[in-house]
Amino acid sequence: MSEFLAAAVGYIDRGWAVLPVAPRGKVPLTRHGLKDATSDFEQVEAWWRRWPQANVGIATGPPSGLLVVDLDGREGLGNWAQLEARHGVVLTLETATGGGGVHLLYGYPPDVDLGNSAGRLGEGIDTRAKGGYVIAPPSIHPSGRRYAWTGAGTTRVAPAPAWLVDLLRPPPPRPPSVARHGWQPGNDRHQLARFNGLLDTMAAARPRQRNDRLYWCACRLRELLAEGAPPEWVELLVGAGVATGLGETEVRKTIKSGLEGPTR
Repeated sequence: MSEFLAAAVGYIDRGWAVLPVAPRGKVPLTRHGLKDATSDFEQVEAWWRRWPQANVGIATGPPSGLLVVDLDGREGLGNWAQLEARHGVVLTLETATGGGGVHLLYGYPPDVDLGNSAGRLGEGIDTRAKGGYVIAPPSIHPSGRRYAWTGAGTTRVAPAPAWLVDLLRPPPPRPPSVARHGWQPGNDRHQLARFNGLLDTMAAARPRQRNDRLYWCACRLRELLAEGAPPEWVELLVGAGVATGLGETEVRKTIKSGLEGPTR
């Protein structure tokens, strides 16, 4: 059994889905690439019998339950250190890549749909989750250097820290456009533009701003209603508030307060 097959078998024993990758490369060897990743022993053995020197790829995201942070060189390592200094360090299984970087393997959060990212957390920091894969030890980098477990963190995969998940969490869906759902012939287009601006304001609100922004938008909506805007726009503002993550009861209470309060 080649060292690459032995490693692949060890990974499927951990519940990870693997795939064969070109020797000293990063391109999958199978016809469907990442879609062929599996934890089936017979299939994995057949692959490495056919390609005994193939690098080992591990599918990230739900197939293996992994969220991997890919730190590229000094810039990536430095920016990650700043994030940890700000939010906290969580030791986890760690790989030194053949290209001089580091892979940090965390557990994939079960209640969030996370895809891959490039530079979202900072220059030199990528992440691999749903729809991604990483090259794993003892694979050989195109440079000729090996991927290797560093032992710098721990032998277990730690759950992804909450702050990391929050930074990668997809933004809430944009509320429906009034132009599609609230405008009727005869409505004032200037009112429409102003109200669409209110919806944009809510969509861009940060967590600590949501309730204040919603109250402000409700006050502005009161002005529009006084000018003859459709009353159905109240429900659209409710939907915009709920889309930010606020509870519907809280949203309706805040909007009611804004509609009944001062306009300035």
